[in-house]
Amino acid sequence: MTDDIWDGFPKAVEFTQGKRPMKRSSEKDLDACEDFLGFRLPCSYRSFVKRFGAGILRLDGCTGRLLELMRRAGFASVERLDGRFYQPVLVGSREG
Repeated sequence: MTDDIWDGFPKAVEFTQGKRPMKRSSEKDLDACEDFLGFRLPCSYRSFVKRFGAGILRLDGCTGRLLELMRRAGFASVERLDGRFYQPVLVGSREG
């Protein structure tokens, strides 16, 4: 395995997970996500997700607030997407 910026990460943190192991994204999964979102994910994020899994983004209770902040920041058509990826994703469009 080649050196990776995430090599020392497991030693620095404690991992906790639910009863099921976390699914790790494949190249195909990440490519599909990029195609859907319309932009490239940072290489460091791709590396992290392939090694450790995407984890869980806890949006319960704060989704409305985050969507409102996205609108205030100039995003239109903001929405929460459930069931398309491993966790909910908040998306919006922005002209320019």
